[in-house]
Amino acid sequence: MIENASAKEVKPFFNDYIDKNATVITDEWLGYLPLKDECLI
Repeated sequence: MIENASAKEVKPFFNDYIDKNATVITDEWLGYLPLKDECLI
C-alpha cells in the first residue's frame, strides 16, 4: 500500500518492478511527471 500518492512514493515501485525499457501507459495523473523527467516512464 502506498501511504502518500506522490511521485516520491511511487518511484521505488517503478524502480523495483518496471523495466526501464518497458512502455508504460498511465492514467495521466500529474504525479507521474517527475518520473518522466527521470526517464522512468
